[in-house]
Amino acid sequence: MIELQFVGTGGAHDVSIGNSSALVEVGGERVLLDCGFTVYPRLAALHKVDELDAVVVTHLHDDHVGSLSALLYHRYFAPGSERLKLYYPDAFADTLLGWLSYAMQTPEKFCTPVPLSEVKGIDAIDTYGRHFADMPTYGYHFYDGEDSVVYSGDLADTDYLFGYLEAHGIAPRVVYHDVSLYETPVHAHYRAVARYLDRYSIVGYHHNHTYNPDDNPVPLAGLLPQAVIRLPA
Repeated sequence: MIELQFVGTGGAHDVSIGNSSALVEVGGERVLLDCGFTVYPRLAALHKVDELDAVVVTHLHDDHVGSLSALLYHRYFAPGSERLKLYYPDAFADTLLGWLSYAMQTPEKFCTPVPLSEVKGIDAIDTYGRHFADMPTYGYHFYDGEDSVVYSGDLADTDYLFGYLEAHGIAPRVVYHDVSLYETPVHAHYRAVARYLDRYSIVGYHHNHTYNPDDNPVPLAGLLPQAVIRLPA
């Protein structure tokens, strides 16, 4: 069974609960999904940095990649550590590595870039322009045998993702979906996501769950104890 646990479930400004990021157990590897500016410090506090095998990101907003270079540097320079693998959708290679080069000059020295076409158990879902106009963004389908889960990434167009799943015959055990608790043009509102609850098991993330409206029927990761790796009290 594919295991996914959140390191943080918040949006860009929800620092107290952390940027949305998750650890995914798939294909015998522990993969970090997104590495926003709160993520590396949380992983360090949880003593999880050296447990990672690879990292994959959904897009280049700071709350999704803001501490990625710090994580890669840690794994390169820390005694006894090994370079992380950096998985990426094939079409995202120049964009991602070009962005990293501003911070790292030669990112290929500090990690091992691997296109997803060479990785078993992870497929990218191209959601270009469906979060911000003209911005490359990706969701991910993680699968192992008959078990699979889907992670939307930041996505305003809910119908696109579920239409994609239906068109490609993907029936995930869980869909982890970006859910906004208020109206916004760049994230999926909970009422739009709720229309698919009769067909899919959905867990929402990327918001401050303490503001959950009374009429929201979508389960939120921040309110599910088993879904989040908590920092020590």
